[in-house]
Amino acid sequence: MTPVPTRCFSGERFRAHRKAAGYTETRLSGVIGINRVTINAWARGAITPSLKSVLILSDVLGCTVDDLLAPVGEVASDGPDA
Repeated sequence: MTPVPTRCFSGERFRAHRKAAGYTETRLSGVIGINRVTINAWARGAITPSLKSVLILSDVLGCTVDDLLAPVGEVASDGPDA
């Protein structure tokens, strides 16, 4: 039986932690080496970062990986059509 995910990356939580850490999208882009457009797409929920990227984000933003995750139903509401 395939496990059903209960938590996934939240663009809304990512955006909040990025701002709390004092990073603009442009500055974070330079620090982690990811295009600013990609960072913006993560924040909007248009695309999901890789596990490697989530680990880097948690380290740079000074939060846990769990801080960047939300229950699956909650994340559906912060996508591009919300």
